[in-house]
Amino acid sequence: ARSFTEVEIPISAYETCDITAPCGMAGEDRIFGSIDDPRYFGAANRYSVTLLWFTSGYVEYPIPLMDVDLERVEELEISMELCSEHPGFNSSWKSDISFALAGLDLGIWTSPGDFGDRKGRFTPAWWTLGTEYGLLKTLTVNSEGTFMDGIRIGDTTLDAILENRKRPDELSFTIAADADAPHPGGLNLFGRHFGDYGQNIRVCFYYRNTETEGRPEEDGE
Repeated sequence: ARSFTEVEIPISAYETCDITAPCGMAGEDRIFGSIDDPRYFGAANRYSVTLLWFTSGYVEYPIPLMDVDLERVEELEISMELCSEHPGFNSSWKSDISFALAGLDLGIWTSPGDFGDRKGRFTPAWWTLGTEYGLLKTLTVNSEGTFMDGIRIGDTTLDAILENRKRPDELSFTIAADADAPHPGGLNLFGRHFGDYGQNIRVCFYYRNTETEGRPEEDGE
């Protein structure tokens, strides 16, 4: 098994955002702020938020690298629960959701719908606003390019991303739903207490196995 470092990012921990209403946020036990008021996305006390949705725009998360051995990373994997955003819900409402790391485009995944036909496994009982769960998507970036659930969506490599980062100990990760995409269908992002998977954004840095661990590496490796 490959060794790895895992970093968990709460969905409320984005650093910057620019979103349009309809939009909203919810914590485990109540709606956060007012629905359809984008100002709440900038609120400093939003740490309790574990579901967010918006019609178009983006959220950008800093992924901390302090615990990551960047010299040995060969693959980066990000998993998160997502779906489209439609008033109420609509299981066939497509949305083109795009991703970027360190400002480099990774590619687009088209969400097939906004799901509310049954209760999400972790979605609280009080929640009655339509969307109940999403799909768990896994984004992988390595020396070959970018993949969503194993299917190639782009050519950006991990080396290019690490070289392009603005700060040595941080990598910015952007999730966006563009208003001018072919399927401009918004997005829902689920954290630990909503949806089917009970997780936040999970980031895994996988290391190449060095046969020579414990002694100095030879030149040229």
